[in-house]
Amino acid sequence: MSKRFYGDKRIETATEEGEFVILNFSDSTLKIPKKLFDVSVHKEPLNATELWDRQLSPVTKETLELWLSWDLKLEQLDYLINLLKSSIEHNLERAGDKLWQKKLRDRRLSDVNNILLDGEKQRT
Repeated sequence: MSKRFYGDKRIETATEEGEFVILNFSDSTLKIPKKLFDVSVHKEPLNATELWDRQLSPVTKETLELWLSWDLKLEQLDYLINLLKSSIEHNLERAGDKLWQKKLRDRRLSDVNNILLDGEKQRT
């Protein structure tokens, strides 16, 4: 098999699992959607900017095609972009609260320390 890279990481093996591909590197594993795999993998290492360009160009194209299919008004674009950003931020906050099991305003440095220490214990 010829060398393949995901960004600057050499892929040891890639295994399809339904709509996903599991990438095995020498030091880690990554599970990504197949369509992301198809645009990300390259025969030469890519820096972060090159990888993002390869990944986000198709997303941009599909997004613009969707907006065109809805024939959005130009004056609606700023509102839509802000609405998307707010929605993502809200969902990130809710996910964080669920993972931390407490609201952001209630989290303390000791919580961070405990999580990091717990993570260290699990690796040893």
